[in-house]
Amino acid sequence: LGLLLVTPHIHSIHHHNRMPFTDSNYGDVLCIWDRLFGTFRKMEDSQICHGLDTLHDNNCTGFICLMKIPFLKVKDSSIADHPL
Repeated sequence: LGLLLVTPHIHSIHHHNRMPFTDSNYGDVLCIWDRLFGTFRKMEDSQICHGLDTLHDNNCTGFICLMKIPFLKVKDSSIADHPL
């Protein structure tokens, strides 16, 4: 099924907390587009860590903390840390 249609597991890689994984598996119906444009990636469930790598507090789950996120300073992230 995953060869033709985007499954939840395939798309969940797009929500990984690190680049360049967030720049992959964009599709929402057909995964042929990601395969054609070279943005398709495979990962094991145990390797996927959802979230954002730019937040200082990765344990921010409460409502008030989540509402403060747009006003927080983001961590510096170097392009050198992200393989192409």
